[in-house]
Amino acid sequence: MTEADLETLLGNPRRVRAFSRHFDELVVRVPFRVRIETTGVMKTYVKESR
Repeated sequence: MTEADLETLLGNPRRVRAFSRHFDELVVRVPFRVRIETTGVMKTYVKESR
């Protein structure tokens, strides 16, 4: 999921920045691993397979 996808989902850039700031706290709540890749000028959140 790219930052552009998150903006569509969350509604505005401010919420995307808040999500990014709290990512480390949020990621421990999901039952899978997620990593952040930087592609050009945009972050991409990638679900990892086990």
